Amino acid sequence: ITFRLWFSVNQFADVCGFMELFGWIAVLLLLASVLIYCLRTKRYANKSRIPSCPNPDCARCRIMREFEQTRCALKEKLSALLIDQPKAGTWLTRIHPMLSKPNGDHVWRIEGLDSPPWIKPDTVSPELSALHLSLSSLFLNDDSLHLLSRDYSSADSRTERWKANNTPAGKWKVFHLMDQGNWQSERTVCCPNIMQLLEGMGSQLMVGNLYGNVMLSVLEPGSSIEPHTGPCNFRIRCHIPIQPSRGFSIRVGTEVHTWEQGKLLLFSDHHEHEVWHNTNDATVHATPRVVLILDIWHPSITKEEKFVLNELFNELIL
Repeated sequence: ITFRLWFSVNQFADVCGFMELFGWIAVLLLLASVLIYCLRTKRYANKSRIPSCPNPDCARCRIMREFEQTRCALKEKLSALLIDQPKAGTWLTRIHPMLSKPNGDHVWRIEGLDSPPWIKPDTVSPELSALHLSLSSLFLNDDSLHLLSRDYSSADSRTERWKANNTPAGKWKVFHLMDQGNWQSERTVCCPNIMQLLEGMGSQLMVGNLYGNVMLSVLEPGSSIEPHTGPCNFRIRCHIPIQPSRGFSIRVGTEVHTWEQGKLLLFSDHHEHEVWHNTNDATVHATPRVVLILDIWHPSITKEEKFVLNELFNELIL
């Protein structure tokens, strides 16, 4: 009897010890799960943050910071537009849902648009391919670009023509011919030949829209542009190489490309994208990467939808 009692007590103690050990294992697993969740949340937040912008007048950054207020303001603006332009109501099948529901990633999305990260140039417009061929020839002989090059070399962030953008490393400057939908006459006069060729793009350029830009973009060796997203899925960003320096790469989504002479790059910039220069390759000759950037309408956007989108995004809403 004594032996049985002693055995039962020890067996009970073993069970309690096992349960205590199991309890500690469960606590550790719970703590590990919480830690993994926090790390993933922090990483997602870091990737999704809005990059800092030195321009206080940047409509894109301000609208993204105050996205929900902007959405409500746009709904009011749309109501006023319908009163002034009753026929516009028939053009809102795809636009109205964009303003009617919250959007967690701060991107204006028109439903039904096929907007993959990378786009083949021949699927957009023949005018774009013609423009590319004409510009490729022009860049070799245009004296105005050589003048701009000298102007760039002496420019700093305080000059009126070349603007410096924030980058984690290096230098990135842009020369806006069109800035937030408005032609910049003091700059366009510097590039008469380019402006003449751009006339062939007609209504494909996003004139009068906050998200429309045409600019020369210069990225110095050793520079990088951190991951970020564009503001909407109804525009396509086009890169026409002027000086496609080796060592520079651009990622849109998960696919990486490089700039090459005679090669158009078209992408939907509402997908996350970033740019970097490979400074570890000693064989790469360090020269700046220079491209002409055009923002054009998505080819599926109708003339009527362009009218409504320009009425909505024709000025800083807030």
